[in-house]
Amino acid sequence: MLSAIPADAIGPVLWNALGYQYEAASMLGALAACGSVRLWITLNERERSGLVIAIDLTVSVISLLFTAGWVMTQRPQPFYALLGGAGFGALGVGIVAVALAWIKRVGFGTPPEVPAASPPSDNRNAPEA
Repeated sequence: MLSAIPADAIGPVLWNALGYQYEAASMLGALAACGSVRLWITLNERERSGLVIAIDLTVSVISLLFTAGWVMTQRPQPFYALLGGAGFGALGVGIVAVALAWIKRVGFGTPPEVPAASPPSDNRNAPEA
């Protein structure tokens, strides 16, 4: 026999990770928002060198991890989790810009300047002193 369950008796689905309980909907929403923003930004990049892709991938993973950590500790409502995830994803744009500016300033990935070698001199015809 089936009976009706009051709506307030059913709570949100809770998951556990690293000893923290969090709402599944908030986590999925935040990670999806962060991943979507990072993907959208990555696909709109003009410069597609290997270094830029490596930095962008690293920043995307860090953004996703910060989003997951924020959801675990703050336990936001799903709407605020979406906003927070999108915010962490967009924050990655600034991190990538700072990282690329630092790499260009330091010169990482470019070969060092090698002075041009002078041709060997032929001293056989030089007068001896």
